Amino acid sequence: MEYAALVAARLNTASLEYRKAGGGMSDNLQKVLENLGLALNDCHSIEALVDSFEGSYCKSKMFELFGVLEVVAHVNIGTVFYRLNKVRDALASFESAKEVLEKRSEGFENIFESLYESEVGMNGTGINGHDEMHPHDDNRFPPRTYLLLVLRLNLSRVSLRVNNPDGAEELCKLIAQEASSSSLQRKCFRNLPPRNFGFHRSNSFSITSSALATASAAYQHDIDRRSKWLCSVAEHYLAGLIHEARGEPNDYKSAVNHYNRLLSLARVKLDHRHPYICALLERRGAVLFEQQKLQCSMLSYLACLKILEHQQATGSNVFNKADLARVL
Repeated sequence: MEYAALVAARLNTASLEYRKAGGGMSDNLQKVLENLGLALNDCHSIEALVDSFEGSYCKSKMFELFGVLEVVAHVNIGTVFYRLNKVRDALASFESAKEVLEKRSEGFENIFESLYESEVGMNGTGINGHDEMHPHDDNRFPPRTYLLLVLRLNLSRVSLRVNNPDGAEELCKLIAQEASSSSLQRKCFRNLPPRNFGFHRSNSFSITSSALATASAAYQHDIDRRSKWLCSVAEHYLAGLIHEARGEPNDYKSAVNHYNRLLSLARVKLDHRHPYICALLERRGAVLFEQQKLQCSMLSYLACLKILEHQQATGSNVFNKADLARVL
């Protein structure tokens, strides 16, 4: 698990650097790419090391665990490439993530259960000869369904950039089907048995155990919240972009309706001056302009501009001069 901690640390470092870089293209994004590249190389090196193990109880499931981390690294690399306007490189990274996810799909759902089962014998004795197992209950890894949702969203957005609205629409339909067929998030967390990754604790660690249980519940709640929002993004924002790309009069009408629906939802869930709302107002203004509804378009752009000015006045680096210039 020390290897997993190393890769996770690199991914977290890259995440912090990404936030620090702010909006638009920046030289700081190159540093993010370097950290993500190191994390990806570590995944490959560690997988080669695990492959050399013989008689390991957890060998196959360790592959699945590092597969999760590898998918995260590929998706994050694709996101940075997209920010740098390297759309083809972004598409290649997302396709690599998809390949890993599909290749290891059977094991992703049961990583933690299988690790526990393989480490604890039928008589309750662990592989290290302990009579009683005290698992380290930290299961805060992104579930496969969440990774798949994020991946499909990114692939859909890139498909639009390479002028493939039909491909983007198919991906959005898959997201909708997955969301409606069952609970997208909770099925990955329900009824998990205790896990064990080789950590053993005494009874004095009960406070730590309680804190981890609270943190895990908070993580599950956050995954639920993010998944619901991302499904709404696919249903309305990406659908609006797809209609916008097709460019027919009826498509423009549908695009405005989708943007308005997501705006209504975003204004309830987010601050009225949130960057997401700014982005929606900018797209709605562009479609209204194409419909020759110039007054409505101007009002949408002015509302967008007000949020941009607020973000800059508060010292936020979410937007840059390029964003301001596009609205102006």
